[in-house]
Amino acid sequence: MWLFSYAPDSYEVIDGATAALNVHPQPGYRMVVITGDPRRTLVVFGQDRKLELLTMDVPAAVPAASPPPSFPATAQPLELTLPASCQIVSSYRHTDEQANTWYVQCGAGKVNVAVPSEATQQGWTLIGNDAPDGTYVLHKGALWMQIFFRRDGPGTRDPLGILQTYRQLVFNPAPRPTP
Repeated sequence: MWLFSYAPDSYEVIDGATAALNVHPQPGYRMVVITGDPRRTLVVFGQDRKLELLTMDVPAAVPAASPPPSFPATAQPLELTLPASCQIVSSYRHTDEQANTWYVQCGAGKVNVAVPSEATQQGWTLIGNDAPDGTYVLHKGALWMQIFFRRDGPGTRDPLGILQTYRQLVFNPAPRPTP
């Protein structure tokens, strides 16, 4: 976290979900790195008052079990039931054995683009997406999944891709061209 015009004095955990950072006015800026278990809320206090602009919610990740050394080779994606009209048309195991990718055809573009929504109904958490017919990043426990589509018109009827791995996927939408 960055402090502008303040310097840290102390850090204390108030309860299991909240922590307080006490600061005092000082010219310049500083970066404060807080280690240990994350707290849901970090409140910054200066001169015995809450600094409203520096209150922030910090998402607390649930510690995941240690992933196995390699991703299991499976015929279908893990923890995901595809719609009845969908069929896996091809798949491959990544050379580093850390992920699998499946290509799935659901028979209609409308069903293809509904797969991420189906995944969230099955307990997957949506981390981010960059377009309705683009790339979705989801996770469920220690399992990470990327669902991707072609973006151009009729391409939404092409097979969609599903990549699964135990390595954390970072959502980074591609830049869009400007007209």
